[in-house]
Amino acid sequence: MSRLQFLVVEDESLIRKFLVNELANFGRVFEAESEEKANQILENIKPDMAFLDLNLTDTNKFEGLNLVQKCSENNIPSVVLTGHEEQVIVDEAYKRGAHHFYSKGDLAGLGGLDSSIKNFIKSLDSKPLEKFFEKEFITKNEVLKSKIKLLETQVLNFKQNILITGPSGSGKTKIAEYVHTLSKSKGELVSKNLTEISENLIESELFGHVKGAFTGANEDKVGLLEKANCGTLFLDEVGALPKAIQQKLLKVIEEKTFSPVGSNIVKKVEFNLISATCENLFEKIENGEFRLDFYFRIKGIEVELPALAERREDILPLLTHFLAQNKKKISISDDAKKVLQNYDWYGNVRELIAFSNELLSYSKGYIEVSDLPIYIQNNTNPLEKKEVASYSGYLSPKMWEHIEEHGMLDLIKKIEQEAFAESERRIGRKVNAISKMLNISKTMYYRIEEEYDSSKRILQ
Repeated sequence: MSRLQFLVVEDESLIRKFLVNELANFGRVFEAESEEKANQILENIKPDMAFLDLNLTDTNKFEGLNLVQKCSENNIPSVVLTGHEEQVIVDEAYKRGAHHFYSKGDLAGLGGLDSSIKNFIKSLDSKPLEKFFEKEFITKNEVLKSKIKLLETQVLNFKQNILITGPSGSGKTKIAEYVHTLSKSKGELVSKNLTEISENLIESELFGHVKGAFTGANEDKVGLLEKANCGTLFLDEVGALPKAIQQKLLKVIEEKTFSPVGSNIVKKVEFNLISATCENLFEKIENGEFRLDFYFRIKGIEVELPALAERREDILPLLTHFLAQNKKKISISDDAKKVLQNYDWYGNVRELIAFSNELLSYSKGYIEVSDLPIYIQNNTNPLEKKEVASYSGYLSPKMWEHIEEHGMLDLIKKIEQEAFAESERRIGRKVNAISKMLNISKTMYYRIEEEYDSSKRILQ
């Protein structure tokens, strides 16, 4: 385990000495008996964890609450150890950002730290998480790292449902996959984007059905709930669930039982539930589209992922990572890098992946500002403002370059995949809606979908 740093703020020397001795087994300990001394330490170091008494004088001013807030603002997990158990004090400590709250009475006899605190400390080892940030979920954003680090400690210490929120393409699936590995479940991670399922088939997809349950049910079907037994069920875009299905799924979460469509057989099921959405669920609740009780049931632990524009330091490392997956090597000028870093990436990481694929199709390997799409140069949303062409006809100079290097059929394939990706970004992966938008047959839809998914797997 890596060498951790702790801050212990406690005015009672016996308790302080006990905590210092206990924590010395895990790393280096800095101690303070007053708010002033604690602030001096926090000016010079950023501990991995702080243990804070609330009442540091005889005046009952609860100075420790200020330290709780300061630690929270600096993304330092804090554990409150105090002689005050009044609920109003407990509430205030958590409001200010405390991660755990214990009464000093729980340390009667000084028999040792609570096992949950020890597990919390062990989870602070950053090596596995740093590997995740370097290989799977690339980010240098310290705030985002702290959010995911906290999520990791919560998953290791508390078995709760998890809700991941954030804009489309921000990496919610990657977080769900990581949480599943942390849970060490015996079963599989079973995931489904609910926008991909037509409303009349969602119940069958989730619960399964028996032969003859409805027209077209020609054989028994095992649903996602049963497939996820002893594992993890990841429901992406959970806001798309119809209210009637929300009610049925709520019952499954509470009772751990369900029946397939058309069957009276009750089946037991146990799984970890992770939900994700890019929608504002509170707005859907206010509009009567989402059940409040279902929201609180799936919420458990919530983590919000920021848009890529809110973590610009990640743009170039991500682009480098995606480009490195291909044999063809690309060089980008410093000026072009500045433009790319200033672009708001309205489609987030998903748009960046598509752009890296586009760069690889260029006829040149050195990319300058003039090679970038106009909407990126001007930082305009391609969905709202169309690029103004400086040519007549349908084929741009860039298209002709692609035809000359790769042929017309490859260009058509690229256009199909780009149109498919854009349609998916606008309305989700809905067969009928995309087929109608692109004016194509379902046979053509499935062919393009297969090629599009295949190209994404190559990049990953």
